[in-house]
Amino acid sequence: MESKSISKVISVLLCNLIIALISVLFALDSQAQNYKQCNVDGVNFRCAKNISYGIEGQAHNLQKYDLYLPNNVPAGVKVPLVIYIHGGGYYSPDQTRESGLTGNLPARKYLDAGMAWATIDYRLSGEYPYRKSNSMPYPVAMADGARAIQKLRHTANYHGIDKNRIAVGGSSAGGGIAAWTVMHDDLKKSNSSDPIEKQSSKLRCLALVRAQMTLNIPEVIDLLDHPDMQEPDEGLSYFYGLELGQWARAPKYWNKVLAASYLEASPMTHLDDSDDFEVIMTYDKRFGYGSGNIHGAEFGKYLKSGEPANVAKDYNRTQTLDKLGIKNELHPALSNKQITNKIFNFVKACVNK
Repeated sequence: MESKSISKVISVLLCNLIIALISVLFALDSQAQNYKQCNVDGVNFRCAKNISYGIEGQAHNLQKYDLYLPNNVPAGVKVPLVIYIHGGGYYSPDQTRESGLTGNLPARKYLDAGMAWATIDYRLSGEYPYRKSNSMPYPVAMADGARAIQKLRHTANYHGIDKNRIAVGGSSAGGGIAAWTVMHDDLKKSNSSDPIEKQSSKLRCLALVRAQMTLNIPEVIDLLDHPDMQEPDEGLSYFYGLELGQWARAPKYWNKVLAASYLEASPMTHLDDSDDFEVIMTYDKRFGYGSGNIHGAEFGKYLKSGEPANVAKDYNRTQTLDKLGIKNELHPALSNKQITNKIFNFVKACVNK
């Protein structure tokens, strides 16, 4: 009788194991169906599009990303991931995640090199202008960038991605979002009931194209120091919910109202000696020092070494990349082709360390 009972228990266990295995295989097959074949510059790659990273039941239509996976990856090998964040002044709906496919971090180049590639959308300032408060501690674009990173990390194993080898980059506003996520304190919440929030939002590899490292309006004007720069760029105005020209009519008032918002929104505010990352900063030769252009290389120089020193002193910028010993490259006058190649070489080396 005892032998029969043991046999019965073993049979039940085997039955349950088979059912569990079938369920797992079915789930994997079902998930595999989420991949499509996407043509990227003449070659087909597996891709998953319009993946939501927002909070379930509250997600905005723009809180989505597309993920592309390289071909011919050996079984069991996890690949690095490159995340691209588009520009557009934080407000432009004309710039979307599709714009990055052939930009300065072009998908095909990274996919051919055996890296996964993702591009994200984020909520815009026209709908969500930023004023720091308890209900809005971070600018939505920056918060979205961080959460997208967390979601990509959360699903990394399924997609065959090494979550410890991820680079993030972007152009202009996208570069600002990327820099904020890397320089800001980690948004990870270990005790959260949301598994995505349990992932780190910090990355070690940062690639910037024509990016602004401060979003403090008077600081930007002083930094660019050009006679035509009497008011902020339209993207900066809209970011804080101002009409173009509104700041210039009452700068003292708006600087007081927006003081806390300026600090939180500016990536370089969050630099400290706990940071552990590498960064490449590239700027277009069309907008050299002294041009007064919002994409000028002054931002990179300011972040790197705190120059000009008088501006850094006025705005209490005591932390720089060089002072903190953060490995960095600054290229202030490149062509688009040079930017693309410099960034690719940097990213490839960084994610493979």
